[in-house]
Amino acid sequence: MKTIYRKLIFISLIFYLAIPGHSFADSSPSKCALNFNNGMYDKAFEQCSELASEGDLDAAWRLSRMYYLGYGVKKDEKKAAEIAHFAASRGHAGSQRDLASYFEAGSGVDQSYNNAMYWLREAAKQGDAHAMFEIGTMYDEARGVREDYAAAFRWYHAAAEQGHARAQWYMSIMFEKGHGVQRSAELAYMWAIIAEKNGATMAKYSKKKNEDRISVQAKIDAVRAAERCMLTKYRDCGW
Repeated sequence: MKTIYRKLIFISLIFYLAIPGHSFADSSPSKCALNFNNGMYDKAFEQCSELASEGDLDAAWRLSRMYYLGYGVKKDEKKAAEIAHFAASRGHAGSQRDLASYFEAGSGVDQSYNNAMYWLREAAKQGDAHAMFEIGTMYDEARGVREDYAAAFRWYHAAAEQGHARAQWYMSIMFEKGHGVQRSAELAYMWAIIAEKNGATMAKYSKKKNEDRISVQAKIDAVRAAERCMLTKYRDCGW
Protein backbone atom coordinates (compact mmCIF):
# COMPACT_ATOMS: atom_id res chain seq x y z
CA MET A 1 0.00 0.00 0.00
CA LYS A 2 2.80 2.43 0.90
CA THR A 3 4.55 1.72 -2.44
CA ILE A 4 1.33 2.46 -4.32
CA TYR A 5 0.86 5.67 -2.34
CA ARG A 6 4.41 6.82 -3.07
CA LYS A 7 3.92 6.02 -6.77
CA LEU A 8 0.82 8.20 -6.86
CA ILE A 9 2.76 11.05 -5.23
CA PHE A 10 5.52 10.67 -7.80
CA ILE A 11 3.07 10.67 -10.70
CA SER A 12 1.50 13.88 -9.37
CA LEU A 13 4.96 15.48 -9.02
CA ILE A 14 5.96 14.52 -12.57
CA PHE A 15 2.62 15.80 -13.86
CA TYR A 16 3.02 19.11 -12.02
CA LEU A 17 6.49 19.68 -13.40
CA ALA A 18 5.39 18.80 -16.93
CA ILE A 19 2.26 20.93 -17.25
CA PRO A 20 2.37 24.01 -19.47
CA GLY A 21 3.80 27.05 -17.77
CA HIS A 22 5.86 25.16 -15.21
CA SER A 23 9.53 24.70 -15.95
CA PHE A 24 12.97 24.88 -14.52
CA ALA A 25 14.95 27.90 -15.59
CA ASP A 26 16.85 27.51 -18.85
CA SER A 27 19.54 30.09 -19.54
CA SER A 28 18.88 29.75 -23.28
CA PRO A 29 15.93 27.38 -23.74
CA SER A 30 15.92 25.19 -26.84
CA LYS A 31 12.86 24.53 -28.97
CA CYS A 32 12.67 21.22 -27.12
CA ALA A 33 12.42 23.04 -23.78
CA LEU A 34 10.05 25.74 -25.04
CA ASN A 35 7.60 23.30 -26.61
CA PHE A 36 7.79 20.99 -23.60
CA ASN A 37 7.10 23.85 -21.21
CA ASN A 38 4.22 25.10 -23.39
CA GLY A 39 2.58 21.68 -23.56
CA MET A 40 3.32 21.15 -27.26
CA TYR A 41 4.52 17.62 -26.66
CA ASP A 42 4.37 16.23 -30.21
CA LYS A 43 6.88 18.84 -31.36
CA ALA A 44 8.85 18.60 -28.13
CA PHE A 45 9.21 14.84 -28.50
CA GLU A 46 10.85 15.13 -31.92
CA GLN A 47 13.13 17.97 -30.89
CA CYS A 48 14.11 16.48 -27.52
CA SER A 49 14.77 13.09 -29.13
CA GLU A 50 17.21 14.67 -31.57
CA LEU A 51 19.00 16.68 -28.89
CA ALA A 52 19.12 13.73 -26.50
CA SER A 53 20.75 11.59 -29.19
CA GLU A 54 23.47 14.26 -29.37
CA GLY A 55 24.06 14.00 -25.62
CA ASP A 56 21.93 16.93 -24.41
CA LEU A 57 21.09 15.92 -20.82
CA ASP A 58 18.30 18.46 -20.30
CA ALA A 59 16.63 17.15 -23.45
CA ALA A 60 17.08 13.56 -22.24
CA TRP A 61 15.47 14.49 -18.91
CA ARG A 62 12.43 15.93 -20.68
CA LEU A 63 12.27 12.97 -23.04
CA SER A 64 12.25 10.59 -20.08
CA ARG A 65 9.31 12.44 -18.58
CA MET A 66 7.38 12.36 -21.84
CA TYR A 67 7.81 8.59 -22.04
CA TYR A 68 6.77 8.25 -18.41
CA LEU A 69 3.63 10.34 -18.83
CA GLY A 70 2.79 9.33 -22.40
CA TYR A 71 3.04 12.93 -23.62
CA GLY A 72 3.77 13.13 -27.34
CA VAL A 73 4.60 9.42 -27.38
CA LYS A 74 3.12 6.14 -26.17
CA LYS A 75 3.66 5.73 -22.41
CA ASP A 76 6.66 3.50 -21.71
CA GLU A 77 7.98 3.42 -18.14
CA LYS A 78 10.90 1.16 -19.00
CA LYS A 79 12.07 3.52 -21.73
CA ALA A 80 11.59 6.46 -19.38
CA ALA A 81 13.82 4.79 -16.79
CA GLU A 82 16.48 3.90 -19.37
CA ILE A 83 16.72 7.49 -20.58
CA ALA A 84 16.69 8.84 -17.03
CA HIS A 85 19.59 6.52 -16.21
CA PHE A 86 21.51 7.77 -19.24
CA ALA A 87 21.25 11.38 -18.03
CA ALA A 88 21.56 10.56 -14.32
CA SER A 89 24.79 8.60 -14.81
CA ARG A 90 26.21 11.68 -16.53
CA GLY A 91 25.42 13.96 -13.62
CA HIS A 92 22.01 15.46 -14.43
CA ALA A 93 20.44 16.19 -11.03
CA GLY A 94 16.83 16.25 -12.21
CA SER A 95 17.26 12.86 -13.88
CA GLN A 96 18.96 11.50 -10.77
CA ARG A 97 15.98 12.57 -8.70
CA ASP A 98 13.50 11.12 -11.19
CA LEU A 99 15.42 7.86 -11.43
CA ALA A 100 15.31 7.59 -7.63
CA SER A 101 11.54 7.92 -7.79
CA TYR A 102 11.35 5.26 -10.51
CA PHE A 103 13.33 2.87 -8.30
CA GLU A 104 11.24 3.58 -5.23
CA ALA A 105 7.95 3.11 -7.07
CA GLY A 106 9.20 0.23 -9.24
CA SER A 107 8.33 2.14 -12.42
CA GLY A 108 10.13 0.62 -15.39
CA VAL A 109 12.75 -0.91 -13.08
CA ASP A 110 12.81 -3.41 -10.23
CA GLN A 111 11.78 -1.70 -7.02
CA SER A 112 14.82 -0.86 -4.90
CA TYR A 113 15.04 1.48 -1.93
CA ASN A 114 18.83 1.19 -2.00
CA ASN A 115 19.03 2.44 -5.57
CA ALA A 116 16.47 5.14 -4.80
CA MET A 117 18.58 6.40 -1.91
CA TYR A 118 21.76 6.24 -3.99
CA TRP A 119 20.37 8.46 -6.75
CA LEU A 120 18.76 10.87 -4.31
CA ARG A 121 22.13 11.31 -2.62
CA GLU A 122 23.78 11.91 -5.99
CA ALA A 123 21.26 14.66 -6.72
CA ALA A 124 21.63 16.08 -3.20
CA LYS A 125 25.40 16.36 -3.70
CA GLN A 126 24.59 18.83 -6.47
CA GLY A 127 22.42 20.91 -4.16
CA ASP A 128 19.07 19.57 -5.35
CA ALA A 129 16.68 20.67 -2.58
CA HIS A 130 13.88 18.29 -3.53
CA ALA A 131 16.28 15.34 -3.37
CA MET A 132 17.34 16.48 0.10
CA PHE A 133 13.71 16.68 1.13
CA GLU A 134 12.97 13.18 -0.22
CA ILE A 135 15.93 11.72 1.68
CA GLY A 136 14.46 13.33 4.79
CA THR A 137 11.09 11.67 4.20
CA MET A 138 12.75 8.28 3.77
CA TYR A 139 14.35 8.55 7.21
CA ASP A 140 11.21 10.10 8.68
CA GLU A 141 8.91 7.36 7.36
CA ALA A 142 11.41 4.46 7.52
CA ARG A 143 11.14 3.78 3.80
CA GLY A 144 13.97 1.39 3.04
CA VAL A 145 16.00 2.64 6.01
CA ARG A 146 15.69 2.50 9.78
CA GLU A 147 13.59 5.31 11.21
CA ASP A 148 15.93 8.14 12.15
CA TYR A 149 14.31 11.44 13.09
CA ALA A 150 17.65 13.15 13.67
CA ALA A 151 18.76 12.33 10.12
CA ALA A 152 15.36 13.34 8.77
CA PHE A 153 15.61 16.69 10.54
CA ARG A 154 19.09 17.34 9.11
CA TRP A 155 17.93 16.68 5.56
CA TYR A 156 14.75 18.74 5.96
CA HIS A 157 16.87 21.55 7.35
CA ALA A 158 19.27 21.37 4.39
CA ALA A 159 16.36 21.61 1.95
CA ALA A 160 14.61 24.30 3.99
CA GLU A 161 17.73 26.47 3.85
CA GLN A 162 17.37 26.44 0.08
CA GLY A 163 13.79 27.68 0.25
CA HIS A 164 12.03 24.33 -0.21
CA ALA A 165 8.55 25.12 1.12
CA ARG A 166 7.46 21.58 2.03
CA ALA A 167 10.75 21.00 3.85
CA GLN A 168 10.09 24.20 5.79
CA TRP A 169 6.63 22.93 6.70
CA TYR A 170 8.12 19.60 7.81
CA MET A 171 10.62 21.55 9.93
CA SER A 172 7.61 23.04 11.69
CA ILE A 173 6.20 19.57 12.28
CA MET A 174 9.51 18.25 13.61
CA PHE A 175 9.78 21.12 16.10
CA GLU A 176 6.14 20.64 17.07
CA LYS A 177 6.60 16.93 17.79
CA GLY A 178 10.17 17.07 19.04
CA HIS A 179 11.29 14.60 16.39
CA GLY A 180 15.06 14.76 15.91
CA VAL A 181 15.20 18.11 17.69
CA GLN A 182 14.11 19.64 20.99
CA ARG A 183 10.40 20.42 20.94
CA SER A 184 9.63 24.10 20.45
CA ALA A 185 6.20 25.54 19.69
CA GLU A 186 7.87 28.89 18.99
CA LEU A 187 10.18 27.51 16.29
CA ALA A 188 7.37 25.34 14.94
CA TYR A 189 5.31 28.51 14.56
CA MET A 190 8.19 30.38 12.91
CA TRP A 191 8.83 27.67 10.31
CA ALA A 192 5.10 27.37 9.60
CA ILE A 193 4.99 31.10 8.86
CA ILE A 194 7.92 30.76 6.46
CA ALA A 195 6.51 27.65 4.77
CA GLU A 196 3.10 29.23 4.24
CA LYS A 197 4.65 32.38 2.76
CA ASN A 198 6.60 30.20 0.34
CA GLY A 199 3.51 28.38 -0.88
CA ALA A 200 3.07 25.38 1.44
CA THR A 201 -0.64 25.96 2.02
CA MET A 202 -1.00 23.08 4.50
CA ALA A 203 1.43 24.86 6.80
CA LYS A 204 -1.44 27.11 7.89
CA TYR A 205 -2.72 24.28 10.09
CA SER A 206 0.66 23.93 11.80
CA LYS A 207 0.77 27.68 12.25
CA LYS A 208 -2.66 27.80 13.88
CA LYS A 209 -1.94 24.81 16.14
CA ASN A 210 1.30 26.27 17.48
CA GLU A 211 -0.01 29.84 17.61
CA ASP A 212 -2.46 28.69 20.26
CA ARG A 213 0.40 27.30 22.37
CA ILE A 214 2.62 30.37 22.68
CA SER A 215 2.38 33.80 24.25
CA VAL A 216 1.58 37.03 22.43
CA GLN A 217 5.19 38.16 22.80
CA ALA A 218 6.44 34.84 21.44
CA LYS A 219 4.21 35.31 18.38
CA ILE A 220 5.71 38.74 17.79
CA ASP A 221 9.23 37.35 18.18
CA ALA A 222 8.45 34.44 15.83
CA VAL A 223 7.15 36.76 13.12
CA ARG A 224 10.31 38.87 13.39
CA ALA A 225 12.50 35.76 13.36
CA ALA A 226 10.70 34.47 10.25
CA GLU A 227 11.23 37.78 8.48
CA ARG A 228 14.92 37.80 9.41
CA CYS A 229 15.30 34.20 8.30
CA MET A 230 13.84 34.93 4.87
CA LEU A 231 15.73 38.21 4.43
CA THR A 232 19.04 36.47 5.12
CA LYS A 233 18.21 33.65 2.65
CA TYR A 234 17.80 31.22 5.57
CA ARG A 235 21.28 31.88 6.99
CA ASP A 236 19.94 33.38 10.24
CA CYS A 237 16.95 31.39 11.40
CA GLY A 238 17.74 31.13 15.11
CA TRP A 239 15.47 32.29 17.87
